Amino acid sequence: MPTEDRRLVQTAVTGHAESAEPAYMPIDPDEAEKFRDQARALQKSHWCGVLLGGCGGQLSLKIVRERDTVPHFAHRAGSNLCARLAKGAEATLGGHSADHLYAHRHLRTWMRDHEDVGVAAEAPPTFVGLTPGRACTELIVPTGGKPLRLVFTHDLDHELLAAAKSPQAREYMWLVRANDAVTRSLVANGVSYRPFRLADDAHHERALQVGFRDGSGEVEWVPLAECALRGDSLTRSRPVARSPLTSAPRETTVTEAAQTPDPLEQAMASLRQVLAQGDAANVRALAEVLRRRLNQQGVHSLPRDLVTDAHALLREAAQALPPRSRTIAAPRHVPIVAPYRRTSRPQDPLRDDVDRHIGKLVWAEANGRSRAYEDNRAALVELLNRPDTPRDLVDRIKQQLRVCPKDRFRRSAPASKKPERRSRQRGQTGSGRQPGPSRREVRQHALLRESLETLRWAQERRMVDTYTHTRAQLVQVLEERTDIPQGLREQIEAQLLRSPQGLFDRPIPAPGPPPAAARSRQASRKPRAGRGRGQRATQQRRDPVPPAEAEGGLLAAARMDERSRALLEQMRQAHPGEARPDREQPTS
Repeated sequence: MPTEDRRLVQTAVTGHAESAEPAYMPIDPDEAEKFRDQARALQKSHWCGVLLGGCGGQLSLKIVRERDTVPHFAHRAGSNLCARLAKGAEATLGGHSADHLYAHRHLRTWMRDHEDVGVAAEAPPTFVGLTPGRACTELIVPTGGKPLRLVFTHDLDHELLAAAKSPQAREYMWLVRANDAVTRSLVANGVSYRPFRLADDAHHERALQVGFRDGSGEVEWVPLAECALRGDSLTRSRPVARSPLTSAPRETTVTEAAQTPDPLEQAMASLRQVLAQGDAANVRALAEVLRRRLNQQGVHSLPRDLVTDAHALLREAAQALPPRSRTIAAPRHVPIVAPYRRTSRPQDPLRDDVDRHIGKLVWAEANGRSRAYEDNRAALVELLNRPDTPRDLVDRIKQQLRVCPKDRFRRSAPASKKPERRSRQRGQTGSGRQPGPSRREVRQHALLRESLETLRWAQERRMVDTYTHTRAQLVQVLEERTDIPQGLREQIEAQLLRSPQGLFDRPIPAPGPPPAAARSRQASRKPRAGRGRGQRATQQRRDPVPPAEAEGGLLAAARMDERSRALLEQMRQAHPGEARPDREQPTS
């Protein structure tokens, strides 16, 4: 079931969706019924126009008297996806979302009445910023010369501000509707503009009116029919008398040959506006623009009352701005040095040398460094005798030399002896000193001490392989090297005595013959049928018996490493007459 349309759309276009003919629905029910009867008589259809930012769907006229609902254009069922909302531009009475269409229709009618620009009336306009759900922001209308550029938006548009500040802004005749940011940018760029507005009439139409400022900054709204294009400016087509502003009468009128709007008057109006708003950020900039306009046009070529108003406005702007720092007046070519203000001076190597040596001299005197004291004092004497030393530096050096006499340390104590420089080459030593070991020897001695610690650790932890290997290394070092210090050699020999060779070696007993009962059981045991691989009897796995053809003696022990084999060979050589026990052969 379709829901009720609550968007209260008051504007539409007539004929088709892309039409540029706007239509406005009156909010009074009687006037709305009259509007509907006229549309039915003329067979007009109303659409949510594309040039209004609408969806392009057809609209119906909704007039409900029983409820508190104003007459409006309603979308038909199934087309309820339009982005024109009630709280947008449509919420403003008068239909601001269609102002660009009303302005274009009024300009087109006005241009047809002027022979010089009537041909350009049929040229298509340019609608800027028109998107679904958003009204038009700018309208550009060709005129044969400079095109008219109407600004409708009140919002801050950065692209529009950039266009107003660019050099291309002078290629248009600007009409701006209540946009302070755009007007400030145009005034700062030196581009003239005219304010405009759209006013309602008795027939629910929107009429274009152009504003003209007088010397006091007041805006007089003139209908578009009373304006004319003179060259590249929009002026009034008939003269208007202007009342005097001050005691001195100003006899000026606006004639048909009126020129471009005075930039000085526009600068004054903009400055009055920012002063009334209290916008201190733009007061200084607009005051500079007004001051520049006065200097460019010349005070004597302007009316006296206008110049008086401009100077009064500048004084008011100066009072509104925060006070600046006090300016010190001084003759030309005289440097101005304000209090507590650091000034840069040109680099002077001679002056820097004097400062450095004086500082070192004071430091040497305070710390009792006689050699540094004498060296820096001699350097100051040398700088004093230079012919290019300025007079002020000469006086400063003399004053410092009086404070620091030459024999300051000779009276109290002899000068400190120059420290003896040690030679880095091996073999060059001072008198009475023995040559020390080289870096390579120090590293080798450290490795030997580390080996001693490793041997002690292996003996405590009973690490057989580490113990044997480390002991062999130490024995080899004692036999091959003769440059080991006596103290380190004695430590190694004492540790070798505490750690004898073969400390962890134990004689391995020969395996004896198995008992007779075990042999009889093993002989009578028969293999069980169905016994798979790796499934021997439990007793056989616990007491393995070597086969009869295996070699007997000490070398028959299973899983002996190479070190154990070497020990067994040594034992055989020590007892050559001892016979090797033979294993008894099992009796059948």
